[in-house]
Amino acid sequence: MLNLLLKFYYYTISKWRKFFKKLHYTWHAIKYLKSIKWGLRYRDEDIKNRAQDIMWYYTWEMFEKLKKWLQEKDQAFITRMLNKIKTISENNILPYKELFSHTEEQEQKAFAKFCLQYPNKYFSFNEITSRLNLFYKKTLHEIPWAMEYVKNKNILDCWWYIGDTALVFSKTFEYDKIYTFEPDTKNYQRAKKTIKDNNLNDKIIPIKLGLSWSEYNGKITGFSAGSKIEKSWAWEDISVTTIDNFVKKENIHVWLIKRDIEGMEYESILWAEKTIKEQKPILLISIYHTGKDFFEIKPLLESRNIWYKFMFLKWNCFHPFADILLVCY
Repeated sequence: MLNLLLKFYYYTISKWRKFFKKLHYTWHAIKYLKSIKWGLRYRDEDIKNRAQDIMWYYTWEMFEKLKKWLQEKDQAFITRMLNKIKTISENNILPYKELFSHTEEQEQKAFAKFCLQYPNKYFSFNEITSRLNLFYKKTLHEIPWAMEYVKNKNILDCWWYIGDTALVFSKTFEYDKIYTFEPDTKNYQRAKKTIKDNNLNDKIIPIKLGLSWSEYNGKITGFSAGSKIEKSWAWEDISVTTIDNFVKKENIHVWLIKRDIEGMEYESILWAEKTIKEQKPILLISIYHTGKDFFEIKPLLESRNIWYKFMFLKWNCFHPFADILLVCY
């Protein structure tokens, strides 16, 4: 009788645990979906600072350079994002309908449904950004030629945080190896667990290095997804290299590079200029951290006569302008 009671107790607890786990994964989605009903949102400090930095950089000339040679849909996308950013930089209380389009509203609802249906999709990360990377996996198929271009070739994931985007790439492309850079020890250990849990030890190569303009012993500050290299006080000491040096040392051919390094994306082009010129990999570059990244990365690549085509993707339907990717192909 006691055994039966214990089994019933365990069964009941496990069912409730799974239920609450689902609620936990969808908490961010539910929280933001309430904004639709309320109609207003308060601007937080991070959004304000990034919006004001981008608008401080804005000039009509910069705007025209950014739009030059883009397809009509991408020009419209840039205009829409800048209108949002301007609204955010000038107002403390933000009307929901001015921040999110109908398409983004539908994506928010779809994401909440996605999390409820697949609470353990690929891995059990709680971070909403990591979950969104899986949700938007399908958008990689929108990149022209990407599926064939990357086939059986190497990918550089800089930085890979806790392995989320590397996992997305592994589920999307046929590739040789994914070399992933993450200097933060805690993130690095969590990312290694992602590799192990998904049986990808022979395909994803973790590299515990930071990336910068030269090889040196540096420092990293911040926490979680927001860690970045600093010169002064920092969280821990790290080793740093450049993309060009790493590619030369390992003698690899690179056909896709992802960059999300917390506001150092512009400089990262210079750290990989030789690789970009010689191999012309597809580039996925986050441009929403700073005004310099937003307005100057595309003109920088154009000035080097590498002859990329450009498009834009946005991988976060819950933030007005975060996770904007410049795609160079």
